[in-house]
Amino acid sequence: MSCTPGASTERSDPRARDRTWPEAICEVLKTNSTLTSINLESNHIGDEGVEAISKALKTNSTLTSINLAWNRIGEVGVKAICEALKRNSTLTSINLESNRIGVEGAKAIGEALKTNSTLASIILENNNIGGEGGKALAEALNSNTTVCEIELDRNKIPGECAQALGQATGGRLSFWRSPPEPR
Repeated sequence: MSCTPGASTERSDPRARDRTWPEAICEVLKTNSTLTSINLESNHIGDEGVEAISKALKTNSTLTSINLAWNRIGEVGVKAICEALKRNSTLTSINLESNRIGVEGAKAIGEALKTNSTLASIILENNNIGGEGGKALAEALNSNTTVCEIELDRNKIPGECAQALGQATGGRLSFWRSPPEPR
C-alpha cells in the first residue's frame, strides 16, 4: 500500500514507502505529553529518518523507551541519536539491535554515555562493533553509573575486550547475553 494520499492501492515494496513519515513521528514526539514507549522496529528508517526522530528526542520529556532495531541505521544515524542522548533526560531504554553501527558508531555511543545520566538499558546486538568499539564502550561505562544492562552479542568483541567491559562496571552491569569468554 502506498502512504501517499490518492496513490494506487496496489501492494508495493515496503522500502519504497513515503520517506516523510519519520518527520511526522518527529512532530508528534515534539508535542507528546503522554507517550512513554515507541516501537519502530523493522521500518527501514535509515540514517535520514533517524536523524529526524533524533531531533525530537532532544526535547521530548515523556518517552522512556524506544525500539529502533532492524532499521538500517548506520554511523551517521547513530551519531544523530547520540547527540540526542546527550540532551535527553527521560530515555531509560534504547534498542539498536541489528543495524549498521560499526566501530565509529560504538565510539559515538561511548561519548554519549559519558554525559547521559538516565539510560539504563542498551541493546546493541549484531552491529559489528568489534574490539575497538567494545573498548570505547568499556571506557564510557567506567564513568557512567546508570547503565545496568547491555546486550552486545554477535558483535565480534574479543574475549579480552569482554573482560574489560566487565571490569569497567565493577560487576554492576548485567549482560543480557554474555560476550565471549576469554580464550
